[in-house]
Amino acid sequence: MGKASRRRREGRPKPARAVSKLYSDLPSPVIEACEDVLRAYTAGSTPTAAPATLRCWQAEVYAEEAALEALDLLTARRGSSSDLLFTDLYNMPAFEPFTPAMPSLLRFLRARRANLNPTLRLAADTPGLALTLLLLAGHALVQAADTVPGDPRAQVLLAECLARLAAAPLGERVLPGDLAFALTEEERRSVEDAVYARDELRRFLTEAVPLRRSVAAAPGRAPLLVLDLSARDDVEDLMRVMRTDNPADGADTVTRWRALADLIRLEVTWLEPVHTELAVVLQSDQHRELLAAVAADGRVALTGTDPADSLDTEFSITQVATDGPSLTHVLAAAATSFRP
Repeated sequence: MGKASRRRREGRPKPARAVSKLYSDLPSPVIEACEDVLRAYTAGSTPTAAPATLRCWQAEVYAEEAALEALDLLTARRGSSSDLLFTDLYNMPAFEPFTPAMPSLLRFLRARRANLNPTLRLAADTPGLALTLLLLAGHALVQAADTVPGDPRAQVLLAECLARLAAAPLGERVLPGDLAFALTEEERRSVEDAVYARDELRRFLTEAVPLRRSVAAAPGRAPLLVLDLSARDDVEDLMRVMRTDNPADGADTVTRWRALADLIRLEVTWLEPVHTELAVVLQSDQHRELLAAVAADGRVALTGTDPADSLDTEFSITQVATDGPSLTHVLAAAATSFRP
């Protein structure tokens, strides 16, 4: 190539670097305030951003995407985003007002990362959502670096996280999920019917894991629900423990059935060997025979492993006793609500 051609090429304006929708759509002061909190946490210092800047929906949007990105970095480097990695954060007195929502937010973010389109309905009085998510993000980055705040390695990971957010955040490549606040009691009395119905649906779907498929009961066996537990390592771990070291008298569990229109929600709480909660939603028409079998048998089996995928995969299954008459009552109520 001749010198003239080279000069013409070098003289052309360089294409602008791609900027993510997150950075192009949100106000710069909000982005700067959120970045300030992240830098302060990873550096072990005090944020300088005005707290009022974080009390807006734009800050909540940025903080959610930052937490998702940080969780992805943590999982890639440590192989897990286990709740154990966040125990220190939960126990910091300065963050006590924000810790109640953190476990649910972590499960929501894990489900988004797994592209599951989760729903999380937070209590109406949940404080400081943006700050809570930014604290989760900062702590995830520190844990990903396997260090403590103030270590330069955490700063390096923060720079990588911010670069991803500015160019091509994970949040633009996975389903958005539905993260929202519940209506207050006053709002529930005055809002339009459509808004009230949406809030009720969120309440019903919140934190439910996806149902991959159901298997009708074989003779002598409980009906089986195959769940997508890709974002619930805690439940998979519990099932593995119970497969190898199940309590002699069975696991201590509590179940609850609820109905909303044609939807049926099963809630299971394991009280031991560790306290764990799970919810799954079924459709009364589609799963009518299976639900009737559960009501008659008083048992339901749960697994996160689908034997149809691979016979070589370790198969962990847990059986849960449930109140058959209660489920029968719920099914009858669901059927009545759909009579013309």
